[in-house]
Amino acid sequence: MSSISLALPALLPEAEMPVDVKSRSVVCRWTALWTVFSFVSLSYAQQPPQGHYTPSQAELAALGECQQMVAGQMGADKKIESIYDTLYGQWLIKGERADDMISCLVERHGWIGLSAPDGRRGARAPRAPAVVQHAEDKLIVPGERIAGLKLAARLADIEAVHGKGQPVGPGQWGGSVLYNWSTLALRAVVAGTSGNLLWLAISAVVSSPWADAATVEGLKFGSTEEQVRATMGAPSKIIDAAKGKALYYRAQGIAFLVATQGAQAGRVTEVYVYWKHRTPGDAVVVPGQRISGVAVRSTLPTLRTMLGEGFFHVQQGNAEVFHWPHLAIAIILKQGRLWRVTGFYDEGHDELGLRYMTDRGVGIKSSSQEFSATFGEPVDRRKLDRVEEWVYPTIGLAAGIAMDGSLQGHVVYLSVFAPQ
Repeated sequence: MSSISLALPALLPEAEMPVDVKSRSVVCRWTALWTVFSFVSLSYAQQPPQGHYTPSQAELAALGECQQMVAGQMGADKKIESIYDTLYGQWLIKGERADDMISCLVERHGWIGLSAPDGRRGARAPRAPAVVQHAEDKLIVPGERIAGLKLAARLADIEAVHGKGQPVGPGQWGGSVLYNWSTLALRAVVAGTSGNLLWLAISAVVSSPWADAATVEGLKFGSTEEQVRATMGAPSKIIDAAKGKALYYRAQGIAFLVATQGAQAGRVTEVYVYWKHRTPGDAVVVPGQRISGVAVRSTLPTLRTMLGEGFFHVQQGNAEVFHWPHLAIAIILKQGRLWRVTGFYDEGHDELGLRYMTDRGVGIKSSSQEFSATFGEPVDRRKLDRVEEWVYPTIGLAAGIAMDGSLQGHVVYLSVFAPQ
């Protein structure tokens, strides 16, 4: 029997601080949200779901022209196959001359050549409107965008408009990467190789293109801490760093860095926009059925629509893991179907009083004694890095108990799966 063991141990409360991710003293306060995936006897092949997509006439024309140009040089028994994959947001190109097809799309039609996380080649029609900053577009929308820069866009979209970003180090989450556009005073954290954006940041510099960018209430570079608090209320978290004091508003998806020294002391010098910390539903965990609004019987296209962007996609052998840090939710696909749903401890969620709890009243941050008193002794115990996983296969439930840190002896994740 094939099996997958999951360890997501590094979920202990450490501060998230995107003020200076090049500094280990800051970024490494966040440990990786998963450090060990052990996949045993995976002997199946999986095709990522293609879903539904209606291509534009321009896309079809470009594909047709390049298909004719490249395929016309091939034998009648050869062909090039183009399939749009909604999971990766690109056309996957298959065939002996797939590279020539991609080159044609890039050189003749301005497409962006890409590779899916599983290594397959493809391309995507330019989507510049998603990130083009129009002169009149100076609005900062928490949890959504900074002027014309949208969280729902991808790294390639930003680079198509503003040029290549420079990877300068790890982001706040394990597997994430910080990109910098120094001349624009722009930074972005990207979820691994997926190209998905996790947060955007702008800094106040001379001749900044974002100098006039502001929230609808008028908060921008130069606003005072008092103005921020009067508009936004008390922050959910305050983090002191060398560059200043960061005021976090997790539920709204925005943070402001207020300088503590120099000419701008007491005023906003950096603005961060990131995905809003929330739960996708009621935060209730029902063993064998669901975590919040994520049901074990759900399909990936349904979950992608419901959970949205801002996710990691990790290919582990023939299995796939999707992780939404701001939702503290991850899913594992096995044989193309949802196998496990996992909800985590998350510092941002904890600040907002959001915790995944079972329908029996215990859950994230419950003690191991409370958990065993409710569900009894587990059928199986597995030591997985920094957690011990308790498994209750007959009801479709697993719990990760921290073995060290400030949450030692407490539940740091819950997983549900089909009862066995």
